Amino acid sequence: MEELDRVKLREIRETLASHLKEIEEKLGVTFSVGSISYGSTHASIKLDMQLVTTSGERVYSETEHMMADRAMAEKGIKMNGHALGSIWSKAGKTLKIIGYNPRKPKYYMKITVDGMTEANAPAAYFLGAVQQTPFEKPSFEDFKFWIDTDGDADHLTPKQVDLYDQINEWVANKVGDDLAESFFNLLSEVELDAKEKRQMHSFLCEGRIDNAIALINI
Repeated sequence: MEELDRVKLREIRETLASHLKEIEEKLGVTFSVGSISYGSTHASIKLDMQLVTTSGERVYSETEHMMADRAMAEKGIKMNGHALGSIWSKAGKTLKIIGYNPRKPKYYMKITVDGMTEANAPAAYFLGAVQQTPFEKPSFEDFKFWIDTDGDADHLTPKQVDLYDQINEWVANKVGDDLAESFFNLLSEVELDAKEKRQMHSFLCEGRIDNAIALINI
């Protein structure tokens, strides 16, 4: 390579992002590779790093919490806990507040829509929205619904989709990030009877993960 160009830098950027992804969990952070300024033989890359919890949730400062909470309070919106990290339902969509940018005078709330699309919104956008309470554990009937249901099925109502996603996340957190994918794969390959479903529910609620895995690892 004699000189840097846009195509080569794009390849370098993607490779760098991939390698950083491999060490995020070990370091307890997430990395975001940003814009690149370059000349023929030198380049500067913007790299952002964010602290996260063991479950991958962003860690917010007290100042960030204070500003976001104040913005919601000024619009008369009552909340349980802090605004940042809270989850809301509105018009059949699930909204999560993931950031606050004081440099945006109107659209200072950074949100995700249905866990995918990122957008910016004013605090007033949450007027009429319903805050979702923290999900502790599912009842057996809800857990049975989760096991018996295809989460991508078209006939599910928005409420059923929310419930399915909540239980899916709960199970993943119980099993742990390292085992979640293989656990879900094993579960999809077996058909549990009523007794086994109840056992699976009990094992997960009690944190007996080895027993839960043994039940489906046939």
